[in-house]
Amino acid sequence: MRRVAIWFALILIGFKLWTVLLIALYSWNWATVRFLLANHMLWVVVGAVLVWGPALFWLRLIRLRARRRELIRSEWEVEDSHTLSR
Repeated sequence: MRRVAIWFALILIGFKLWTVLLIALYSWNWATVRFLLANHMLWVVVGAVLVWGPALFWLRLIRLRARRRELIRSEWEVEDSHTLSR
């Protein structure tokens, strides 16, 4: 089910980008560019909001896993007590 949702989203995004490209090619003037930018800012903002949360979670998870590996490594790397007393 997840794969179907991803494909659906990719098809929607691809169709939107293709449509914008065709409009820009056939009606190229600054009024059209401003109109397209104004109408697509909501898509950009919603996309950024949807990606921001999982991206922050993923980065935090990577940092926590690295810290955990460091703690486990430091737990097993102990020096001999005879060398410390000299």
